[in-house]
Order: sequence, then C-alpha cells, then structure tokens
Amino acid sequence: MKSDEFFKYQFLQTCKTIDIYPTQFGWQRVRGSRNNNILRDCYVLHVILAGEGTFYSNGKKSELGKNRAFLIRPGQTASYYGSEDNPWEYMWVGFGGDDCEAYFGKHGLFGAENTFEIADAEKLKNILLPLLTDHRVNRNTLSISATVFAFLDEFFGQVIRDTGEETESDELVRQVMHFIGKHYAEELSVTEMCEYFHISRTYLFKKFKKETGKSPQEYIIDFR
Repeated sequence: MKSDEFFKYQFLQTCKTIDIYPTQFGWQRVRGSRNNNILRDCYVLHVILAGEGTFYSNGKKSELGKNRAFLIRPGQTASYYGSEDNPWEYMWVGFGGDDCEAYFGKHGLFGAENTFEIADAEKLKNILLPLLTDHRVNRNTLSISATVFAFLDEFFGQVIRDTGEETESDELVRQVMHFIGKHYAEELSVTEMCEYFHISRTYLFKKFKKETGKSPQEYIIDFR
C-alpha cells in the first residue's frame, strides 16, 4: 500500500454463505487393512500423504500414492486398502450440506471423478493437523469449520487439471456452477446469470462449453 493511502475496501457481490459443514476428520496409517463396501451418508475426501494403496469405486480400480486423493460420495459404495509392502498414510475430512452437490456432485465442478492428482499433500496435511493435535481447537466448532473450509479451498487450488493450471475461465465456470447449484430450483435463466456476473452470453457460452462440454442451458437442465 502507498503511504498516502488511508483506506481500501471491496464489495463482495458474489460472495454468498456456503452451506457446507464438517462431519468428521482423521488421520490413519494402515498396512493391508481393508475397508470393504463402505457406504457413507456424507462426502468423505481422503488425501494420501505417503505410501500406496488401492481404491475401488463404480467398478473401477485405482492404484494411488502420494499426492493423490479419492472421494466417496453419499450412498456410493467403495472399498480401499493400503499396500502390504508400502502402506499408505492419509488424512480425511467428511462434510455435508446443500452446496456440496455444486462442487462434488455428479454435475458439479469435478463431474463424476472419484480420484484426483494434487500438487502438495504436505501442505494440506499442515492445514488439517491442528485439528488432530490441539484438543482446544477440537472443542471449538467455529475453528473446526474454518479449518475444513481452508482445507477444501486449498484442495480446489491444488487439483491438477488437464491444462496443468487453473485459468481465469476455470474460476468463472466454478462460480457459475455454484450459482446454478444454489438457484437451480428457481426460474433461472442464462440471461439473468450473465447480468449477475456482468458478462455476455457469448462469452459465458464459450467458456462454459470449453470447461464442461455443455452450454449453460444444457448444464441447468441436466442439473435439474
């Protein structure tokens, strides 16, 4: 900031309260132990810190190691276990809420993906670690929620896409997806969304089609 500046501000026109709340969190190092046909009633995101293991979901087998993550969605059966020779270590967070669908649902930011490549698992570990080591934090619901939000925000930033890095259009599409997830049950039109985000229909169509393979209108219809 310049020495002659006295005040700065910003209106957060698109920053809405997000209905996502933590349900669980933890850390584990396991050797060959199996979690078979686990059925969750919330979203559970696992981040692998070291070692190797196997994850089964939707008939697909994935061999995973450090800097990989896997997600189990509500009502989705999954099995996973660590390697005997190089057992994996992972941390996890569970969360629920009406807005989870917009990010992690089958029509959300990551589509139907269950496994992800991330840039730095250690950084994610350091964010979540205080919840496992400081019992004073564990008794503070606000601190738990803030830490889990920070964890998820860092995860979003770390997920490696095909392009290798996130672009400005990625962020726009993410915001529009979240907006649709919040308002899909209303009389929602593409024109209203363009006015809300101060962009043209052509620009939104181009960016949305590139990132999702669908037009904004097609995405709204599928989401409904």
